[in-house]
Formats: sequence, C-alpha cells, structure tokens
Amino acid sequence: MAVKPMPAGVEVKMRRMRFELDDSVPVHWFRGNAFLTHFFNAMSSVFPEGEKFFIDSVRHFEPRIDDPLLRDQIREFSRQEGHHTYQHRLLNDLVERQGFPMKSYDQALAGVFNWIRANYSPLQQLAFTAAIEHFTAMLGDQLLRHPELLEGADPRVAPLWSWHAVEETEHKAVAFDVYQRMGGDYRTRAGLLAKLTVPFLSILHRIQADLLGRDPSPRSRFDSAIGLNYLWGRPGFLRRLLPDYLRYYRPSFHPWQIDNSALIERWKADNRHYVQGGAGAVPVSGFAAA
Repeated sequence: MAVKPMPAGVEVKMRRMRFELDDSVPVHWFRGNAFLTHFFNAMSSVFPEGEKFFIDSVRHFEPRIDDPLLRDQIREFSRQEGHHTYQHRLLNDLVERQGFPMKSYDQALAGVFNWIRANYSPLQQLAFTAAIEHFTAMLGDQLLRHPELLEGADPRVAPLWSWHAVEETEHKAVAFDVYQRMGGDYRTRAGLLAKLTVPFLSILHRIQADLLGRDPSPRSRFDSAIGLNYLWGRPGFLRRLLPDYLRYYRPSFHPWQIDNSALIERWKADNRHYVQGGAGAVPVSGFAAA
C-alpha cells in the first residue's frame, strides 16, 4: 500500500527550540485562570511518557519498512517527538517547582504505558499510537486554526504550544501510514480509538482535578465556569473536535484527508525569524504564536 503524499510544502522535520520557561512564569500562566492553566499543565504531564511510547511503537517496525520516504518520516517523527518530550519536561519541571507533583503523574503514566506494552501486541500498540496521534493532531489543528485559543497565555509558554501543534500536524500520518503498511486492519484501528477515548479524557481531567485540589493560590470562584465554557461551550476547544474525531471511524479515512497544511504555512510565515528545520534553529520564546 502506497503512502498517501503529504500536501506540497509539508515535511516532517525536527526543529531545535528554546523557550524561556523560568521561575518568573506565574503559577496561573493561562489568563490568570487556575482551571485553564491546570488543564494545559495536565496535558503537558501526559506528553513525556506518551511520546516515548509513540516513538517505541513506530520504531519497532522501521526495519520492515522498505519505502525510503516513510523510513525518513519515521526518523524525523522520532526526533520531533523526542524534542517535544524534552520541552514538556522543562515545563513540567517548572510546574513541579511551583509546588505540584508532576513527577508523580509521570511515574503513574509510565505504569499505564508499560501495562499497554505488556498486554498488547506491537501492531496493537501501533494502533494505539495512531489513535492518540489523531487526538494530538486534532488538538493542534484547533490551536492553529483558532489562534484566539492561546490569547492571554503567558508569552513564554504560549509559543511552546503553537510549535508543538505545528509538528503534531506535520507528522500526523506517520504512525497511521506505518500501521497500514504493516497490514493493520480497520476493526483494530477504529476499535482502539473507541476503547481509549474515555480513559484518555478521564486521565487528563483527573490530573487536572488533582492539580486544582493542590493549588493553594487565591483564585476567582468563576475560574471553573470560565474554563468549562472554554473547553465545552464557546469557544469549545474540546467540543470542536467531534467532527474530525468521528472521521477516524470511516474505513477509508486517512489523516491528510483533513488538509490543514495552510495552517502550517501561516505559522511559518508568522515566525520567519528562525531557520526552518535545521539543527541550528533556536528561536527565543517571544516569537508570535500562530
């Protein structure tokens, strides 16, 4: 089965980044809102162990891939995900210094992914990765398509999320294409997305709730109402995912049927002051979010 071509101008290529995630970043770095800050902190807590699992599940099949384009994409996917892990650990370390047990979440999530490794075949693990990559691609699409979602975030933290969104978009088909090439079937692919959706969201919100419960800072009594509206009302960061989420259940689905390459180009245009893709691309954190 041939790999579906990416849109013209899109490539999977790691960018080496630097963000000023120092101790002057406020505890409630997202609009001064505890609920929203800890939602994004909870997402960040999931990435290091999650992305290690994604890399392992895709790299397992690399020796069996004879398509040089797909092999190159696997390597750059791994480099991108590895750098995401590094940057989110820096953010998580900052949140830990602010008094929250991010390392304990990391350890718990390592246990979850090790359980998956022990109980599912390599091809099923790859199906898990393709499904979660669909989630991260959808989240990234929303952040790029609706830049107002990051308005009010601390300017040292917001660029990390827009950059991560771009690279999740660029490599959104890699795990899917490897799964297809390895003979993965539709029932497993669709079934594992259905199986992990509720646990994935549950883990995310449980970590968020724990962070909120441990937060001693004074905060507005309206924080949660504002945050819930942001996620599920208007603008509805999570609510807006539903149409693209359901597309995954089509037997003929491919991630690049959702062609959002123009969003990548817009982000690149807004951030021209660093060199795209090269090992020396080291922007500072003040660059404009997409």
